[in-house]
Amino acid sequence: MNNRIKQVRKYYGLSQTEFGQKIGVTIGVIRNLESGITSLSSPLLELFISTYNVNPMWLKTGDGDMLLPALPESELVIKKLVSEYSLSDPVKETITRFLNLSHKEQDALVDIMKKIIR
Repeated sequence: MNNRIKQVRKYYGLSQTEFGQKIGVTIGVIRNLESGITSLSSPLLELFISTYNVNPMWLKTGDGDMLLPALPESELVIKKLVSEYSLSDPVKETITRFLNLSHKEQDALVDIMKKIIR
């Protein structure tokens, strides 16, 4: 797996420092991962996969494509909100449904929420 981690970093043209910063780890952690001294822990593995859009099967076994198909921009925004604000699944679903409403429906829902939240 260590060579595949390095391959992802090189694909994105990032230094070890830049690569680690995006997932919140130090250059030392990246060096240890790439050299095979340590392996990705479960939480770090999930963060790595989601941050760099890596195919988990490829990362673990080398089978398949390196990257997963790109997500639509709206899904990327929602993923960022969920991550940044630790949103629950019901909140994520609510945001997704809201964004899928027409502008007129969104405005009507916002008006109703304003009346409730006063």
